[in-house]
Amino acid sequence: MNPKESSTCREMNENDFVKALNHALNYGYGPHPQRDLTFSANECFEVPPDVVKLVSGRMVFPLSLRHANNYASKHVILIGDAAHTVHPLAGQGVNLGFGDAFALSRIISKGIAVCTDIRELRKN
Repeated sequence: MNPKESSTCREMNENDFVKALNHALNYGYGPHPQRDLTFSANECFEVPPDVVKLVSGRMVFPLSLRHANNYASKHVILIGDAAHTVHPLAGQGVNLGFGDAFALSRIISKGIAVCTDIRELRKN
């Protein structure tokens, strides 16, 4: 949600927040499940249980995304968190880093196979 919406949710009293949370879980994004809806054996959507109370205070964590303007220069390659950062709660930082390492290893392997100086930056 945007910063204004998150601030509004943080400032709600507990009862209003629990109602808003249950509404978001049941109707917020994507298909609108019904509690009495039956699904086929191939479908595995389960309506979440209702939240009845909070067990801790609410917190707001602004999400961020940053990336380098250049990922490569002569003799230097940036991968993982050196190349881009995603807020940890977004849960994608390590996946992006693994993807970077995999892509770089393929490029290095191909370069070695054709006797290319892999230290040199080439633009395609």
